[in-house]
Amino acid sequence: MPGPQTILLLTDSPRGATAQDLDLLYPGRLTVRDFTTEAHDVDALRAYDHVITLVHAGTNLPKLDYAAVEAYARGGGQVISGLFEYAQSRRLHFSKTHVADRIVPAMEIAVECDVTKGFAPGDTIPWHGTVSGAPEPQYANQMLQRQVMGVAESERMRILATSNVNGGAVLVEECVGDGRMLALDLLSPGRPFFNASGSANKYLFIGNAIGRSVHFGRHYPRKLSYDEFVAALHALAARHPQLRLSAEAPCSDGRQMWSIGLGDEGLPTLYFGAAIHGWE
Repeated sequence: MPGPQTILLLTDSPRGATAQDLDLLYPGRLTVRDFTTEAHDVDALRAYDHVITLVHAGTNLPKLDYAAVEAYARGGGQVISGLFEYAQSRRLHFSKTHVADRIVPAMEIAVECDVTKGFAPGDTIPWHGTVSGAPEPQYANQMLQRQVMGVAESERMRILATSNVNGGAVLVEECVGDGRMLALDLLSPGRPFFNASGSANKYLFIGNAIGRSVHFGRHYPRKLSYDEFVAALHALAARHPQLRLSAEAPCSDGRQMWSIGLGDEGLPTLYFGAAIHGWE
């Protein structure tokens, strides 16, 4: 098995939330550089398996050596960019759309691939933030999302997800030389707090691209009924004989509660609780 993938984040906000979150997700694997003050030529980038770029302030955009980033990709590197700098480099129209409360901004998956693993074409995922970065329930009238418009798809360029607001691209994949560049709206979603549905999946696509990190197996576009959930548990256990599906006891309304066990029963147990408020 290959060793851990190394990651370089080039940003003008080296102490910002995204840098902190990525450091939490990839401990010991992430290097953060302030591209406004630190060198980041192509030779420096080649020391890493993945390069992520994220420009917050438009005035800092000229300080990012995006030609070096693209050269790194052409040589086989893997790049994940914010939509802003990617749109500027490709001379595409960049849109920052404020919707107030007329619609909940989301991305609709257009292509199923390694980056969108867990989703199917047509799945719609909330993808947005708020102007103040405050929790959504109190500030739903502040919702916003970013897109790039006018992406011309080809054999080496495809739109992986579009916006339900204006049909613009929210997630783009471009094959460059021997490498790949992904462009994603990373600025709109805030930190994935429990009550911030627009950012719940913020790091999922990055995780899929980098591998062996945050992910989940399948997206369910609606909440399953109790019977459907139990059927899914039985189907999962049938596919994987090493799982132990057990009926524990009835809950207060008489329906059976289930558990799934895995591993040596003689060893200490690690408990994961799920659907604690399944009746809500």
